[in-house]
Amino acid sequence: MAARNNPASEFWLNECKVVPNQNLIVCGTEEVSINPRSMAVLLALVERQGEYLGAQALFDQVWPANHISDNSVYKAINELRTAFGDIAEDPQFIETKSRRGYRLITAPKQSARNRRMLRNPWIYAALGLGVIAIAGFNGFDTLSIESNEPADVSKSCPVDEDSGINLCTDPSPTSIAVLQLVSPGNDSQENLYA
Repeated sequence: MAARNNPASEFWLNECKVVPNQNLIVCGTEEVSINPRSMAVLLALVERQGEYLGAQALFDQVWPANHISDNSVYKAINELRTAFGDIAEDPQFIETKSRRGYRLITAPKQSARNRRMLRNPWIYAALGLGVIAIAGFNGFDTLSIESNEPADVSKSCPVDEDSGINLCTDPSPTSIAVLQLVSPGNDSQENLYA
């Protein structure tokens, strides 16, 4: 799981995207920035998903050297519930059990981008090889294969009428094309750009 291996990576809880390195929770069109300690509490619950963590255990993990009140854990849980639109009486994300603590009741999922990258690594390898091949074959346009002499490019390359410069051999600035790639899956929440 991405959240367990890399706490800074994005993950999903139900329909909400969690971006730990930005302390951000996005549910639908609503983005909520949360306190870094509240995000640390959420990550502690994610790491032990399905298990109850007591207030003292969360307090020790998130506030190890600080001597502040136990109320800090309650405030963090409340902030998380508010960000997720969760209700303590009918929880969809964080459940409270008297004398046991808190637990995350929804399973975290990797972000759509991470899932696509892990699911289709050959697509990226093929695209990379294609770019390398195109770059490598670009040099063959100006050399005659039989004689290793420069080919007569005036027949195949346009010449600028105003300046008389051959557009194939003129060292002009490099340009970069940004293309949108279509996802092979049905997940349209994120687009890939190359």
